Amino acid sequence: MTKGFGCTHFSAQTSEEVDALIEAKCPDRRVKHIFGEGISPRMRGLRIALDYVGLPSQKLLKHDSPRVVYGVALASNFQEVLMGRSQLPQYILPQKEPEAVTRRIGDFWIKRWLSKRVKNENVLAQVETHTLVYPIEHGARVPLPEIDEGPTLFTYSEL
Repeated sequence: MTKGFGCTHFSAQTSEEVDALIEAKCPDRRVKHIFGEGISPRMRGLRIALDYVGLPSQKLLKHDSPRVVYGVALASNFQEVLMGRSQLPQYILPQKEPEAVTRRIGDFWIKRWLSKRVKNENVLAQVETHTLVYPIEHGARVPLPEIDEGPTLFTYSEL
């Protein structure tokens, strides 16, 4: 369990105001909300704006809501590797045939997760709203900026 940071306790209107503030006062630190920019663009924007107006972002973004953190042991000796007692992980899944391993992972996901979701009428109704023809409308679509005014995924940038 963790008591981490987040921004769910800030309203959508606050986020809109934050975007406007950053655009007007901190254009060089603009958060573009695109894939590859890092985790939680909304939280990064709030941090920038709170710091800009002199409010303690560290305190205001700490929500103390407990969350479960899950981990998956990918090596049988993961504890020894993490503690520095061993340098070489002993991977649970074979590393020589990555395509076969990937297929096994996909098959497990289908059996464990997808097979149950496709039986859920609410999920199917939601999927029906997604399109792959112009204009493309689906939940996995990442909106791209109209003009690329800043660093790319491969450019170092301090935010």
